[in-house]
Amino acid sequence: MLEPRQVHALLIASALGLLGEQLTAQTTWIVDALNRPGAHFVDLPPAVNAAARGDILLVRHVDPLMASYTGTLIDKALTIVGIGGKPGVTGILAIESLPAGDHVLLRDLRLAPFPAGAGQVGNCQLLIRVNDGSVHLHDVDRDMLRPLVPQLNQTGLTRCGLVTITECTLSSTQITDCTRVAMTRSAAFPTGLFETLLLDRSRLVLIDSTVTGTTAVRSCDAELWLAGNSSVTGRAWAVADGTSASCRGASTVITGPTATLGPVTGNPLVRAAPVTALGARIDANNDLHLTVTGAAAGLAVLSAGAPIDNPLSLWGDLYYLDPPTVFVFGFLPLDATGRGAWQAAIPPGIATGSSLWLQSLVVDAASNAALTTAAVVIKP
Repeated sequence: MLEPRQVHALLIASALGLLGEQLTAQTTWIVDALNRPGAHFVDLPPAVNAAARGDILLVRHVDPLMASYTGTLIDKALTIVGIGGKPGVTGILAIESLPAGDHVLLRDLRLAPFPAGAGQVGNCQLLIRVNDGSVHLHDVDRDMLRPLVPQLNQTGLTRCGLVTITECTLSSTQITDCTRVAMTRSAAFPTGLFETLLLDRSRLVLIDSTVTGTTAVRSCDAELWLAGNSSVTGRAWAVADGTSASCRGASTVITGPTATLGPVTGNPLVRAAPVTALGARIDANNDLHLTVTGAAAGLAVLSAGAPIDNPLSLWGDLYYLDPPTVFVFGFLPLDATGRGAWQAAIPPGIATGSSLWLQSLVVDAASNAALTTAAVVIKP
């Protein structure tokens, strides 16, 4: 008889099989600033320009004292994964104008600052804007121990559909006019007197994530959902109450039973309620980890599938998987706090940069159903 972990591995193998022809059609390119054997390019801009839609770029790590990679514009479906460590990127790394059905995935990259030569400090802006497609970040971070120039090291998300941010460490972050942003096991830290997180006319779901800073969150016409052990603290944490001329209405903050919310100024709509959310990641040991939160003693239906160009409106939320491709691979009971954890090994032979789309449905004791935000995992 197979052990549960073996069963999980077989189910994940079947789910990954949904990628099928998409995986075989991809070309993998090696980017290496030192031009070591096997390299196709020595920097990101020519690699991105030459790559076809859906290709994978594996970016080799180099000592940041020796070299770094130049930021570039990404406007087509690509997967970019750092290998052998986290390669550094300087300048402006922009993801914009993705059409519906295109998805950009970034994993294991280090955004400046680090020494850039001649006593200078490197900088890197990450700009994600005007995308009908989706963007997914895993383990993309900054060296928070070195000085930051806030204006040159901000992360900006503007007019996007789905963006997932997993195990990332970011500095000043602005989110404006975005449909869904989900941060899992991620952190936003202060940079001087600048806001750590500015949230306007967007929905942000935090799953086991931390936000700190002098002004941790300032939001306008926004929804902030705190799931799991998320913590939002700050000396002057403010939420717009709709009275400002720039705001149409009050913002909403929903705090799950185990989340922490710091002092709030203004008059937002703050309430304690279960937050339905899904966090997913693949660790360095190639194990897939899922965290689901929702109704106490509820049941999560775990599913995988191919992404759909335009999400469907179901159960009061958006469904990002194409129904004919959906594969239900597990049922996860949630505990008295509304939390459940699931783990499985990724089978051997799955290529670096392969991705898996996941979403779950949470059913409570009264048979009420609620969708989680989609999660996308990227294999290291």
